[in-house]
Amino acid sequence: MNISLPSRHERRRLQTRKRLIQATHNLLVEEGYDAISIQDITDSADLGRGTFYIHFKDKEDAIWTLFQEMIQEFEREMHGKLDRNMPQV
Repeated sequence: MNISLPSRHERRRLQTRKRLIQATHNLLVEEGYDAISIQDITDSADLGRGTFYIHFKDKEDAIWTLFQEMIQEFEREMHGKLDRNMPQV
């Protein structure tokens, strides 16, 4: 089985996307939906507006992506806990 690792470019792209999502999360919690802008997100992530638009089409897209990732993480945690607590047959 040949498992290929992500290229340097792919790793940087993922790191940038994570920074934008983390900045969105932090601002959403601190300021609320209406108070934040794309400029706030990019300033917080220390990235340019153009970089934001490479990853997301608008603020709502970034927020929905954040919510989807939070739900996926919650599902992974719950599956892990359920798997450990299920009796072995």
